[in-house]
Amino acid sequence: MGSAAMTGRRPCRRALRSTSCRRSRAADGLPAARSRVRAAGGPFLDALPPPPAVNRPRLPRAFPPRFAGTDVASCYRSRAASAHLPAALSGVRAARGPILDGSPPQSVVKRPRSPRVVGVSLRCCAGRRVLSYPWGSMCGGTDGEAGMRVDVASRRRKPESVRAAFPGATVIDVTSRGPEPWVRLSPFYPHGGIPIPLTSGAVGASVEGIWQALKVFESADVDPGRLAVTSMTKIKRTVRRYGPVRGHRAGLTGQELLDYPTARKQIYLPAYRWVLEHRVPDLVDRLRGLAAGGIVLLDYTTNGDPADTSSPLSHAALLARYLTGRWPGPEPA
Repeated sequence: MGSAAMTGRRPCRRALRSTSCRRSRAADGLPAARSRVRAAGGPFLDALPPPPAVNRPRLPRAFPPRFAGTDVASCYRSRAASAHLPAALSGVRAARGPILDGSPPQSVVKRPRSPRVVGVSLRCCAGRRVLSYPWGSMCGGTDGEAGMRVDVASRRRKPESVRAAFPGATVIDVTSRGPEPWVRLSPFYPHGGIPIPLTSGAVGASVEGIWQALKVFESADVDPGRLAVTSMTKIKRTVRRYGPVRGHRAGLTGQELLDYPTARKQIYLPAYRWVLEHRVPDLVDRLRGLAAGGIVLLDYTTNGDPADTSSPLSHAALLARYLTGRWPGPEPA
């Protein structure tokens, strides 16, 4: 036992305040009386090793705590961290100087943000076709009329937004809800007498009616009744009623089922092009005249690629490609 226990004297307060006494109370959770006895003379406390010292590098005062453990260069590339760095550190980063851990600075790659696709423009400027997007242009072929510009935008956008995006252009709604005479460019319009692709001698009232009639579902085959619908309503056949779509029949009496991209190229594109060339050539000529000052065709979708099945095919985009000589399918014989 210690000297205090042998002489019968109480341990001094200095001994009770010692580091070992505080460590004993925190580690063992003993009452204060037992802690005093153990601190006075027991060898228990002497056997405890001191806690290891951990030297952590101190960061600048302005350095945000949530970025501890990262290098300054990576923090400088972060908007949140660069706002907290002092001007001196920012100057070092701009000069590509060494960072805190001594590793070489990484190259900063600026990636432009991808804007929301709001439409596609097809321009023919001085004989060079240009596929124009809201954020840039992609060059196409070499034919086309000089000065023609045809844009496609979503009908769901506000009119003021469309006018701001395409200043000076004539906006034309070519959907089934559009005004006369442009509603006749809709695939729902019942022109009548439209030849059904892959079916000899059969005709339909509208392009959409032909497309829906040849659709095959899990619980339903072709529906010739859709070919005679002239009301522009109740034409579509939905998966909610008939189940998943298996494909499109290659003709009313065909045995082959076509997948979506193939059905678009062999059914939808030939039927809609026939309408443009035999039912509305006067409207096509009017659009070409208006395109000299720029026109915007409104549709519910803007997808003009038959191979892209992520969204419905846009007849307005097909019309724009037809006006500018970029029809996606083969030329009719």
